[in-house]
Amino acid sequence: MITVLFVSVLLRNVLEAYPIEEDLHVNLFRNYDPDFKPNKNFNLTFDIALSKLLKLNEKNEVLYLYVWIRQYWHEKYFQWNASDWGGISSVTVSSNKIWKPDITLFNNADKEFQGLDVYGKTKPTINSDGSVVWLLPIILRSSCKIDTKYFPFDEQKCLLIFGSWANDYRAIDIYPKNSRGDLSKLNENGQFIISGFNVTRRLENFTCCPNPFVTLTYEIIIQRRAKYYLFKIILPGIYIALLSCFSFVIPPVSGERASLVMGNFISLIVYVLIISDSVPASSDSLPLLVIFYEILLLVIGLALTTSCLIYYMCVKTVPVPKWLKVIFLQNHFINLYRIIAAKYCRNKQNSVKSGYKKQRRTSTNSHVITSRSPKFRSIQHNRNLLDLKKIYNITKSCDKNEITYLKHIKEYLNDFSLRDSNRSDWEDIAYVVDKLLLNGFTLLIGISIIFIFAYPPKIVF
Repeated sequence: MITVLFVSVLLRNVLEAYPIEEDLHVNLFRNYDPDFKPNKNFNLTFDIALSKLLKLNEKNEVLYLYVWIRQYWHEKYFQWNASDWGGISSVTVSSNKIWKPDITLFNNADKEFQGLDVYGKTKPTINSDGSVVWLLPIILRSSCKIDTKYFPFDEQKCLLIFGSWANDYRAIDIYPKNSRGDLSKLNENGQFIISGFNVTRRLENFTCCPNPFVTLTYEIIIQRRAKYYLFKIILPGIYIALLSCFSFVIPPVSGERASLVMGNFISLIVYVLIISDSVPASSDSLPLLVIFYEILLLVIGLALTTSCLIYYMCVKTVPVPKWLKVIFLQNHFINLYRIIAAKYCRNKQNSVKSGYKKQRRTSTNSHVITSRSPKFRSIQHNRNLLDLKKIYNITKSCDKNEITYLKHIKEYLNDFSLRDSNRSDWEDIAYVVDKLLLNGFTLLIGISIIFIFAYPPKIVF
C-alpha cells in the first residue's frame, strides 16, 4: 500500500513538472529567431580539452585529435526566475533551436568540416541567468607543418587556430577560459608525448575585410618517443657497421673478408629500403636518421673498397717504394716516444740514445727483413758465396751447356727470392694499413653515434 502511494505521488510530480518545462520552452523561444545574433556585443569564452592524439601523419602533414570543445556565452533573452517555473534552473535544447557562434578551425584539413556550429549535434544547456554552455566532442583534422631535422628525436609544434569566420572583433569577441588547454583527460599515446598546450589570443587582419578578427591559437608541443626507432632502426645499423669494421682483423689475403663486407653492405642497403617508409618525406631539411645511415653506408663502402685495394697490395711482387717503407715499415711511434723520453728524462739519456741509434741501424720490426736492409744483404751475400762454391765444384766436371743451365737456375732462384721478399714487404704494409683502418673506421662510427644522440636538443624514450 505504501509503495503504491509513493509511485502515485512521483507520477503526479513528473506530470506536473513536464507541462511547466514545456511551457518554459514555449516562453523562451517565443519571438526568437536562431538565425540572428541576439546581442550586439557578443563575448564568447572558449576552452578546449584534449582527450587523445589519434594520429600524426608526417607525410601528409595532418594531425588527428579527439577533443572536447567548450563554449560559454550569455543571452539576455534566456532569463527567467526559477521560483516562478517550479524551481527549474536550467534546460537542455536542441542545437538548431538557438543561435550559435560560427567558430571555425582556420587550419582545417577535413574537406567535410564547415564549422562548429554546423558540425555540432550535441545539445546546449541554458541556465536561468541567461548563460549558455555548449559542450562539443569532435575529431579535428588540422594541418601541421612537420620539421624532420631531428627525426626520430624530433619535437613538433602544431597549431589549432580558432576564430569566427564571418564576424570581426566588433561582432564576436573571443576570450580563452584558461591560459592553457586542458590536458587532465588526456589518454597516453604510445608514439608521442604532449608536453605543452598553450593558447594565445590575437587580433589578425585579413585582406578581405577592413576590421581585424579575433583568433585563439592553441600550440600543441608533441615530443616523439624514440625507443622504437632506437631498437628497430638505429642499433641494427650500428651493429652492421661495426661488424664491417672488424673485418680488418681477418687476414688480407682471405677471401672471406671481402665477402663479409659485401654482405654487410647489401644488408644495410636492404635495411635502408625497409625503413624508408618510416622517414617523413620532406625537402626542407635532411632528417638526422638519414644523415646517420649515410655515414654508415659511407663507412661500409670505404671498408669494401679498401679491402679490395689491400688484397691487391698483398699479391704484388714489385719492389716497395722507398717512401712507403719509411712510412709503414719503420715504427715511428716508438722512435717518437724515445725522442720524448730522451728530452725529458735526463737520467736515462745515454741508454735512450743508444737504443735509438740501434733502432736506426736495424729495423724496429725485427721480424721484417727488407731487400735493402743490412741483414738481408749479409744473408744474401753468404748465400751467394755458398752458391758460387757449389757451382765452382760442379763446373769442374760439367760442359758449357750444363753451366749455362745452372746459371739460369740460379737467376730464377734469385728472382724468386726477390719477389718473395717484395711480397712480404707488401703484406707487412697491408697489416699496418689494416690496423689504421680498423681504428679510423671505429672512431668514425663512434663519432657518428655521439652525433646522433648529442645533436638533438631533447630525447624522450
